[in-house]
Amino acid sequence: MNNGQYLCGNCGNELEPDWKFCENCGSAVTIPSAPTYTNPPPDPYRPVIRPQVKPQVVEKKSKKWLYLALGIGCVCIICICLLVVAVAGYIYYLQG
Repeated sequence: MNNGQYLCGNCGNELEPDWKFCENCGSAVTIPSAPTYTNPPPDPYRPVIRPQVKPQVVEKKSKKWLYLALGIGCVCIICICLLVVAVAGYIYYLQG
């Protein structure tokens, strides 16, 4: 190809892009298509660079409600134990 011109591969006559046969020798015209480019295979010795991903930050849930509930539960259990001991002592006192 020279300056966008096509030449016959058989006789060298100048061709138009839409011609199917050469006007001079009659041979079939094959116009080369545009070259196709492919990516080269990866180099096994070149390290693969991957984009950095930011780690996800997980917010810790506040445990103050858990501690408050446990504290109230412990106070209730202690009060119930004291009430049982007090009632048992009173009953023992009355019997005695």
